[in-house]
Amino acid sequence: SLDSANRGHETFLKRCIGCHGRLGDGKGPSAPEMLPRPRNLTNTHFMKGVDDPRIYESITFGIVGTGMPPWDYLTEDQRWDLVNFVRSISKTGAAAEKGK
Repeated sequence: SLDSANRGHETFLKRCIGCHGRLGDGKGPSAPEMLPRPRNLTNTHFMKGVDDPRIYESITFGIVGTGMPPWDYLTEDQRWDLVNFVRSISKTGAAAEKGK
């Protein structure tokens, strides 16, 4: 929902922009020192191939071999709100499907 994505945006601005950048394009202030680079969450082509549970798991458990830490201390609702926000900036998921 739009409300969920908006809440996710608030959490994203507090927790995620250091690496993923304000726009979610992977160009945060910490990104230049990171290998691999943070994911560009606005990449529609890539994000279409990733299902919601995988995004949720990446947020919850982090991604081994990358700088993505586990955010398991966020509430379940906050993590799903982040999934919905990422879907909104990548133009994938339910909102994008309605436009077809």
